[in-house]
Amino acid sequence: MTARVVGQLEVLTDANGMTIAVPGVRTPRVVAPGSVAEFVRHDDAGRYRPLSGAKTLPTGWIVRLPLGADPAEVIDAVYPLATIHQRQFAEGSLELV
Repeated sequence: MTARVVGQLEVLTDANGMTIAVPGVRTPRVVAPGSVAEFVRHDDAGRYRPLSGAKTLPTGWIVRLPLGADPAEVIDAVYPLATIHQRQFAEGSLELV
C-alpha cells in the first residue's frame, strides 16, 4: 500500500484501487467522485466554507476509485488547481507572486 497526503486528504493506493479520505469516524461516509465538490462546501457544523484551502474540511468521508484511476478530479474538487500547480512546480513553470 502506498500513501500520500494532500492538504487534509489521505490518498491510499493498494491492490484493489485507490481511496481518498478525510478520516474522523470509524465508519466513513462514502461520497461519489462527482459529488465531492458540493460535499466539501460545508464543514462538520454545516457552515459554508468560502475558502477551499481552509482547514475545515468535513471529516469522516471517503471516495473510492478503481485501480488505475486518476485522483486529480477528486483532489481538484477539494483543492482547485492543486494538481496543476504540483505539475507546474515539478516542471519549474509555476509562477509565484
